[in-house]
Amino acid sequence: MFYPPGSWLFSYHSQRSFVIMSYQEAVRYLAYLSGMGIRLGLGRLCRVLEHLGRPQDACPAVIIAGTNGKGSVAAVMASVLHAAGLRVGLYTSPHLVDLRERIRVAGNWIEEENFCRHVLEIRRVLAEDTLTYFEFVTAVAFLEFRRAGADVAILEVGMGGRLDATNLVANPVVSVITTIGLEHTAYLGRTLRDIAGEKAGVIREGGTCITGVRQASVRRVLEETCQKKKATILRLGQEFKARSLGRGKFSYQGRLWQEHFLPCPLRGRHQIDNAALALAALEVMADRGFPVDGAAIRSGLAMTRWEGRMETIPGSPPVILDGAHNPAAMSVLCRALKEEAAARPIVFLFGVLGDKDAASMLKKMRNVASGVILTETLSERGLSLEELQKLASRLLSVPVEVCPDPQAGLQKARKKAGNQGLVCVTGSLYLVGAMKKLFPPAAEYDTDSPP
Repeated sequence: MFYPPGSWLFSYHSQRSFVIMSYQEAVRYLAYLSGMGIRLGLGRLCRVLEHLGRPQDACPAVIIAGTNGKGSVAAVMASVLHAAGLRVGLYTSPHLVDLRERIRVAGNWIEEENFCRHVLEIRRVLAEDTLTYFEFVTAVAFLEFRRAGADVAILEVGMGGRLDATNLVANPVVSVITTIGLEHTAYLGRTLRDIAGEKAGVIREGGTCITGVRQASVRRVLEETCQKKKATILRLGQEFKARSLGRGKFSYQGRLWQEHFLPCPLRGRHQIDNAALALAALEVMADRGFPVDGAAIRSGLAMTRWEGRMETIPGSPPVILDGAHNPAAMSVLCRALKEEAAARPIVFLFGVLGDKDAASMLKKMRNVASGVILTETLSERGLSLEELQKLASRLLSVPVEVCPDPQAGLQKARKKAGNQGLVCVTGSLYLVGAMKKLFPPAAEYDTDSPP
């Protein structure tokens, strides 16, 4: 029977036509789902998870929403809880090189065999429902955490909060909302207050919300939500604080803990705020019986790694990989580069998706870049180089070149920077992931050392 492309029946029939016998076939199947785009609503996934025995509630969970910093906060929390002796499930997105990066237990990626097993298990209960790519991978994560006997799951929200697949956990131990900026406006709303309302959907009745949101009018949305839900809100700079002590150290002052000369887990001054958000959330967990103490905090902070965020590849010149993909993240990156690079010339290799604010991102580079190479993101959603070049030529006064092939673009950027400069690959996590494939695994070098 013929089903017209784009119809629901076409989607269902096409999904059923996939034969999955290996991890590579499972990845191809999920790639097909990604072509179906974003479909708001939790009903589809909720029905599937009910058939699977509600794996999302197999262990306590922490849910982390926000525009920037979600992954860093999640990585710090997972590292500290691991140091405290807990078996931690960590779910983040997107991945850089391998889809399995998104789902980790005790620091290890999900095994290919288990990934395939879960994909088949989900397909068996789909009936006439179809899931989006993100919904499907989230379901795989829930099944893996249950199978592996995780003591706690740390969940990074994909988009927004209220209608995100991760938000199907019944009662998170604590909800974190890192920062709020303009993003995904077609889905979340066109104002910061609209977006805050969507992210506030992760707050539960009687729960606790940790936030680093500083804009008073935006934070008020979270405060009003907490008031309605009789939830507690703990705000960075008010109920808990952190400050840099220099030389990679910081102090933290919270409700339970006052710690000095803590190791800053990741590079960039903004990572002190992210670490503080993680520690405030961990305080809530300690209140509720999780075995977190000073030794676990120091050990966990020191062990935290998060690839693709101010990640340095040694060399002459060194290459910094950073997935900044919105104006707020680009502003933070450029500030950090300015502090660390001093007077060294910085050449950017830049590619960006079509739904991002490329103009504002380019403006952030003005006072930092000595040159910019524009390249493809290797995503179908990438902004055309013709359009990107028009923007860059109008907004930047430094030399701008176009090199469609990212690998050739990297070589050109390194040549322009010279041995005394540095190269920064940024604008898209797709681009950063493609570049990571050109270098040895991160375990073979110290990614956190300044360039």
